[in-house]
Amino acid sequence: MNAAWMGVYGAVWGSFAVLVGVRLPQGESVVRPPSHCDGCGRGLRWHELIPVLSWVLAGGRCRTCRATIPVWYPAIELATAVAFAVAWQQWHWGLGFWLAAWASGVLAALSAADLRYHRLPDVLVWSGVAGVLAIRLFYRPLPWWSYLAGGLAGMGLLALLRVASRGGMGLGDVKVFGLIGLLTGLSGMVLTLILASVAGSVAGIASAATGRLRPDHRIPFGPAIALAAMGVYLYATPWIGRYWGMH
Repeated sequence: MNAAWMGVYGAVWGSFAVLVGVRLPQGESVVRPPSHCDGCGRGLRWHELIPVLSWVLAGGRCRTCRATIPVWYPAIELATAVAFAVAWQQWHWGLGFWLAAWASGVLAALSAADLRYHRLPDVLVWSGVAGVLAIRLFYRPLPWWSYLAGGLAGMGLLALLRVASRGGMGLGDVKVFGLIGLLTGLSGMVLTLILASVAGSVAGIASAATGRLRPDHRIPFGPAIALAAMGVYLYATPWIGRYWGMH
């Protein structure tokens, strides 16, 4: 039951993160105006703001103008809910849980920004780095150099991929992998890169098969990175930490 309640809190946190990711790149306040439909501007009532459930009950559309609400809104909320529930099962109120909560919120906001604007704002990336570094001062299951090497190697590898792709990969992705290295350590960063690449390739193939991928269309890599990074942090890094604890 505690894990289930943490999932509820995570969904609410994910809903706020989506709001931040949608508004912050436009220079808008995350407080004013209150949540509203992007199509008709109507203010949303409390029962239209329940994470995931409101989207399902409304059929993914505004009740007034019938504008489509992107499916990635509830998808991000649900992913953050799962992250909270799993993190609670792993660490309860330990620092590992708070690191998961912070990282999942930042990565959710970055995913929303990338899906909406094809941007990974610096303010979100560096806020994420600052929060992760602050917690890493007190919580390091791996040797300190693993996190430092992971951050530097992550940015270095992505910078090389950016050069090789001739700008096909955004500079924001390079910076985000610095954050991922600090979060997961060196080995976790490499695993995240592999998993994110697979997820991104699957998304590209699916988009091409359904005719949604145009020659000038860029597939947002941020959500794939976020999903892979949280999966590695929640499942792989505890095992890696136990390995280091035995040696």
